[in-house]
Amino acid sequence: MTKSIADYKAILAKYLPDEALDDVFKYLMTNGISFVITNKRRTKLGDYRWPQRDKKFHRITVNGDLNRYAFFLVLLHEIAHYEMYMKYKNTIKPHGEEWQRCYRDLLVRYIDVFPSDIKPLMLKYTSAIPLKKTIEHAIMDALRIYDGNSADYCDTALLKDLPLNTTFVSPDGRVFKMLEKRRTRYKCILLSTGQIYLVPGSMRVKTCDIE
Repeated sequence: MTKSIADYKAILAKYLPDEALDDVFKYLMTNGISFVITNKRRTKLGDYRWPQRDKKFHRITVNGDLNRYAFFLVLLHEIAHYEMYMKYKNTIKPHGEEWQRCYRDLLVRYIDVFPSDIKPLMLKYTSAIPLKKTIEHAIMDALRIYDGNSADYCDTALLKDLPLNTTFVSPDGRVFKMLEKRRTRYKCILLSTGQIYLVPGSMRVKTCDIE
């Protein structure tokens, strides 16, 4: 059975933050980009391919094992490659100054989509060209706390369905206590360090008892 446009959007909704879904879906459809969600790849998180003799369309792929925020970050990275190809073809360096400025501008445009505890790193990363790889890696590391979207995370519950003061284990193994609700996110304390995080209510977590 042929999938409808609504079906494709529903699939994409499983991988993107809600705030970015409409914009991204419209962008992909308007520009006729073939978008493929792949299995985990060890050598890359995503890629962009311009039209070839045997494939006469633009193609972006992103690994489907990433959490929603990391998935969106990688997608913006690849969209910047598409934008640069459309403007310069293949006459510039893949990650040269032109690409960096385009990627930076995309991140600034969508910075409010990312969790507030990640924003300081995002602002630091986008503050100057050239972009710094060390900060980019720090952002990806920080986003691991949101890895709770995988379907195989057993014995879990949505954070928003748990009562305040619940102690829980995040998908990366860290233990938090939920303190208060902040719109769609929850103020939580990391018990090992006392650091405060704003965790989305849509994260799947495992409850635990601390003596």
